[in-house]
Amino acid sequence: MNNILVYGASGQVKMIMDIIHKRNNYNIVGLILNSNVKIGRYRIINTNGSLGQGSKMINFSNLTPGVTTGSSVKIGDSSAICIEATLVNNINIGRHKVIGASSLSSKDVGDHKLAYGSPITVTKDREKDYNYYSKYNYVI
Repeated sequence: MNNILVYGASGQVKMIMDIIHKRNNYNIVGLILNSNVKIGRYRIINTNGSLGQGSKMINFSNLTPGVTTGSSVKIGDSSAICIEATLVNNINIGRHKVIGASSLSSKDVGDHKLAYGSPITVTKDREKDYNYYSKYNYVI
């Protein structure tokens, strides 16, 4: 079964979602309701994940279950935002970044960082050019 991400949820889109669900050909893994959202390739918005209006999510990024973002948030390439984290309006999350579970980020966080807490604190740098995906046998 293929996974799909649905943009919008009003009018005809609701009918199409019902048809997709009943035919059981696709697994609807995410739904974008907000306007002006831009999403790159190979990204995941998991159960109850929310990407705010005008936000951007770049390639290979992941919002895990329960993540909430405000408007105009930019999530960099190959970044992971962990369970129940909250990102407020108008912030940038860098490339190859991990935001820990239940964190609250109200400020920009640079590239190659590990950060968590409420308020968020950068705790560690991640190695540049390290292939985290191959270490754990993930396929990109």
